[in-house]
Amino acid sequence: MKSKYVILIPEYIYPYRNQGGYDLICSGRDKIQTPEQIKQAEETALKLDLDGLVVISGDDSNTNACLLVEKFRSKILKTRVIGCPKTIDGDLKCKEVPTSFWFDTAYKIYAEMIGNVMVDARSIGKCYHFVRLMGCAASHNTLERVLQTHPNITLIGEEVAANKQALKSVADNIADVICKRA
Repeated sequence: MKSKYVILIPEYIYPYRNQGGYDLICSGRDKIQTPEQIKQAEETALKLDLDGLVVISGDDSNTNACLLVEKFRSKILKTRVIGCPKTIDGDLKCKEVPTSFWFDTAYKIYAEMIGNVMVDARSIGKCYHFVRLMGCAASHNTLERVLQTHPNITLIGEEVAANKQALKSVADNIADVICKRA
């Protein structure tokens, strides 16, 4: 929408090889919410003479891609918009896309990292580590990592909320486990 872009040439890309890509192109969080924003995107596509626009992201960004597809098609712009699902929550699934990339990779890496932290905690013997997994209401992902790594305590945000647990109750539970293990 803001006509902010970088031309990807080998010299520009080289320092970012094998690093994932977010550092190179950044991660946007803009949502198309107004006709003016759609107009800005249209003007950018025309100004840059874009043949295509690939949106790689989660549900909000792919919703933006759908809006642009409809608008660009109605205006007969040559720019083709492709939405490519990428989500850490694994919440973009359908018959054609059984799982999005990033979901599988992220959680394999998370399980490995949690396992490494657990080995570190056992070897030190006097430290406790807390790991927070990112995601939106992603307890299914947390539970998968728990089944792989078997931590001593797992807090599931949805359960804490459903049981109306106060912070003191959660902290007391953690302290009780630490005392028993000591």
